[in-house]
This record gives sequence, C-alpha cells and structure tokens, in this order.
Amino acid sequence: MANTNINPFAPTSEVPQGFRIADDLETNSAQWALSARQGMRLKEMASQAQPSKVPSLLTFGENSLTNIIYTIDDFMLAHEYVEGSTDNLMFSTDLGKTWTTVENTYGDIVNAFMFADGTFMMCTKKSEGCRVYWTRDFSTFTEATVLDYNGQPYSMESGKTRFFILWPKSYHTYVDGIEHYLFFDYIIDITKNPRMWYAVSDENGVTVRAAFAFGLSSINGTTLSARHGHGFEYNPNDGYFYALTGDAPSECHIIRGRHDASHVWTWEHLGTGGGYKLVSPAFDGGNMYAVTDYTSESGLGEMRGVVGIPITEISKTTLVGSTTMPARLFYLFHATSSFMAQGNTNRNTALTGYITDNNGWKFAGTDYLGGTKHMIAKGDHNFVWVDNDVQKKLGRFFGPNNRGEVYAQPFTPGYSVSGESWLRISHRQTYNLTEAMRNSGATDFFEGWKGTLY
Repeated sequence: MANTNINPFAPTSEVPQGFRIADDLETNSAQWALSARQGMRLKEMASQAQPSKVPSLLTFGENSLTNIIYTIDDFMLAHEYVEGSTDNLMFSTDLGKTWTTVENTYGDIVNAFMFADGTFMMCTKKSEGCRVYWTRDFSTFTEATVLDYNGQPYSMESGKTRFFILWPKSYHTYVDGIEHYLFFDYIIDITKNPRMWYAVSDENGVTVRAAFAFGLSSINGTTLSARHGHGFEYNPNDGYFYALTGDAPSECHIIRGRHDASHVWTWEHLGTGGGYKLVSPAFDGGNMYAVTDYTSESGLGEMRGVVGIPITEISKTTLVGSTTMPARLFYLFHATSSFMAQGNTNRNTALTGYITDNNGWKFAGTDYLGGTKHMIAKGDHNFVWVDNDVQKKLGRFFGPNNRGEVYAQPFTPGYSVSGESWLRISHRQTYNLTEAMRNSGATDFFEGWKGTLY
C-alpha cells in the first residue's frame, strides 16, 4: 500500500527550539495523548523519508466476541445481557479469573473509571436520566455527590445523557498528588449547556464536580456556547486544565483554568474557531498536541491529521468563527484526502480513536462516518491503512490492562439528532484489539502494559 505523507510537517513549520517532547517527560502516571519521542524525531523526519515498518496489509484475526466494557490494571467490567432474560454486571479484580455478578438495575453504562485507591465509579443512563454510582466492594453501590459549576448540587435531568465521554480513558491524572478523573458531556445539543466534569475519590467516596458549564460559566463577564466537549486534560508543565469543544466554528473553543483548594475555578479563553476543532489534547513543555476533527463539511477536510501548536500561539483574536488553520499549527501526520480515500472513508469522516504503545505502534480509527479500515504505523507517524476483517466500525478503545490488552467496540448502528444511538458504549459486543493485532503480525503490539490510550 502506498506510503504517503513522508514529511509530516507543514512546509514552513518546525517545533520552536527548547521545547521538549511529551514522551521524554516524567508523566507521573498522567495520561498523554501522543508518544512523540519516536513519532517526531524532528531532525531526521524533516530531512528525509522514513520508511514505514508496517506490513502493507494487516487483517484482524478470529472474530473474538466479548461483552467486556471496561478494563484497567487487573480490573475488568463485563455486561452479561440476553434480550428479555438476563441483564447483569460482572466485576473481576484478577483479569477474569474470578467474577462477582450483580443484577443490573442501574441502566446502560456510559462512562466508567477505576481509581487507584480501588474505588470504582460508573455513570449510567436510564429513562429517568443519568446517575453516578461508586463502589469499593462491588456489592454496595452508593450514588455519588454531583456538584454543578456553581458549587450547588446538580439537578439531574431526565432523558438526556450527561457524563458521557467520547473516548473512555484508562490512565490516571494527578493534580497536586490528588487523582482526578476528567471527562465531559458529549451531547449534540447546544441548549443543554454541556459541562466539563472531574471526579475525586476520598474517604467520603466519589464526588463529581462540574469545572465549567458552557453557556453558563463566565470568563471575564462573557459566556461561551458549545454543543459538547472534545477533550478535558491537565497539563502538568504549567498547572492548567485545558478544555476543547466542538463542532461549529463558533463553538470550537480552547480554554484553560485552575481550581483552588475549595474547588473554585478561574478560567481564561485562549482561542475559538474551526481551526481549533481538535480532540484528545496532550502537552509537552510548550506545545499542545491533538488529533483534528476536521471534515469536508467544515471546510478543513483537506487538513486532517495529528497536529501540534505552541500554546503561546493559540490566539482568540484572529480565528473567531473562522475555518482557517492556525498559522503556527504543525503536523506530525497530515492525512490528506487522497490518503483518506485509500481507507474507503466517507468524504466527511474525521480522525479519532488514537492509540500508541511502548513499542512504537500507533493505531488510529475514524468516526462513525468512516469505514472498517484503520490507520497503523510503527516507529513514526507514517500511517498506512489496514483491513479489519470483522467488518466493524471500531471507534471506542479502552485499556490497556496488566495483560497488555486494549479492547475496541463498534459504533452502534443508526443515527439520531442527539447522537445517543451511535455514541453510547456498546452493551452487545467488544473485540480484543490487542489479540487481533498480534494475530495479524504485530507481535509486540501492547507488549507489557505501559502503552497509552487517548
């Protein structure tokens, strides 16, 4: 298969001197979105072609159907479901050797996280709305305290999926030594004022707080509207939390903020515009990295890729409402339309679901409009398309666990204005992506468990 994009940078762009690369930094167990040490290799890749080490064709192995919907470390959560007869949640703390089974009276799980202290949190949705529960023994489930952006108890809504994150995360983020789990509302309705949430576990159990509410929270007397979050991450290099949103140019914001010991937040607005329609932010000393969410309809369809931008160059004055690329944005990988066509993707599809491991493997999928092929590279960002012989649009990834496994779920078929028919976690089928990749020849894919999911 043709190897395109041998130079991943824009013709006149380079990383400013003195900026370290994310993968070379101490992560303090934080989640990073890019493994940049092998991915960039600035001097080499800017001057010469780097041949891809990926075979021209990889196919998935046996159709290993499971119903695991979350895994991290030695923990697994499975959903045992048979229409009309069985609806159980199954918990394992030894990677599937033994299981605790609980009748599922909580609804479909739309988000899940295991804290380092052994507290498990799950966000669920039933007809009366979403709730958050936590447990430490997998037999007693307590409803979590949920506080809104103003510090007041959050009033639960019916019929709408709050607390849903587009890509489940499995890595911890520590802020001043306290573990935070960061997530956002992914709903497709600007009138619902989506929130950026974070959860903390302590002796009192789990408390979930809204760090920011678009359309309600004020920055210097001004509110910003958005329909959903694209990323909410902490940058340990400068001590700020960064939030990204989408989808229309006027709704694509980059903001950053901090909270004090009383969880009172202060925020600043960095940028707005279609050029900032990005997902999965990560940081080194001075750059923010992300994956573009550009589509043909956005006017930026030719500009897809894995990108970076110096944080100091993010401007709120030059790109408001614009579909223009930020001038200082640079590419680690530029996924041109001709490259996207090799994957037989819909003309409007966006990149998403990026994974990297400690062996140099990189894996990326497309959103619900894409096809059943995925992007893979080894040792650099020279992606090629590979076949997916399970013929599924795999778009949700979680793990890895201590067995070195990453799991993938297909987008739920169908579409609705709310997006909930295809965005929710699948409670029907899950594929062992690591097993499939190893069966296909990527013998060291997620070998060990120090890879990164984002």
